[in-house]
Amino acid sequence: MALQYSGFRPQAADDGEPSLSLDRLLIRNPHASFFALMRGNAMARAGIRHNDVLVIEAAEEYRDGCIVLAFIDHQALVRRLERTPTGFNLAPANPRYPTLSVGEDITIRGQVVAAVTLLARPRAKLAVVS
Repeated sequence: MALQYSGFRPQAADDGEPSLSLDRLLIRNPHASFFALMRGNAMARAGIRHNDVLVIEAAEEYRDGCIVLAFIDHQALVRRLERTPTGFNLAPANPRYPTLSVGEDITIRGQVVAAVTLLARPRAKLAVVS
């Protein structure tokens, strides 16, 4: 029995067409982007789950409500940034995790622009965030 496909033609069948690239799809600025591996379920209700590969892009400023990679006391956390009258909160998307109130002791390394769920182990080692 031969396997057949239906719907879309395989990319390899298109001679001369550019190949599919997740880099082109997910990364706007390659010089300011990097990958990290999510550990834990603090952002599960935002669609970021344990073992997802995150695409993180550095920016000059971060808006209220965006999901960021932040460092507090050398701990890498992925949380939603919330501006308050006295500083910032880092809010999880899972009520089992606490919202952290932070002032100037926060370093934001980038905004999460995509989360990719892998069905197998990543081929390369990635920085781990929680």
